[in-house]
Amino acid sequence: MLVGGTSYKAEYIGGHSLFPKKMKCTLVLAGNGIAIPEMGLNIPYERVNEVRVTTEKDVSILRTILFGPVIGLLWKKKKQMLLLSYTDENGLTQNLVFDVKKKKAEEAAMTIYQRVATAKRS
Repeated sequence: MLVGGTSYKAEYIGGHSLFPKKMKCTLVLAGNGIAIPEMGLNIPYERVNEVRVTTEKDVSILRTILFGPVIGLLWKKKKQMLLLSYTDENGLTQNLVFDVKKKKAEEAAMTIYQRVATAKRS
């Protein structure tokens, strides 16, 4: 179980096999991992493969892959999204995409990256 830490309000866009629909959520960055209470997920930093803010080009490609060409073309292209890729307990890679509120995607990505780097060095 994860306790305390920095949190970010976000909208989950997609990318996890068990959660096909958008939902409002909170990313809680605790000392030992990332919790997303609304999804019941606790992701240890050691399992994170990638974290980054997607560019317009990345979002366009990812949208098309995740949601198909029609929705991919209609999606707003200028918004920054947070991509969080991790290996779940079954060994499958999940690529979660979040719209972090108040334009804090860069801040969240930087904080997560620093914590992942520290955890992987330990």
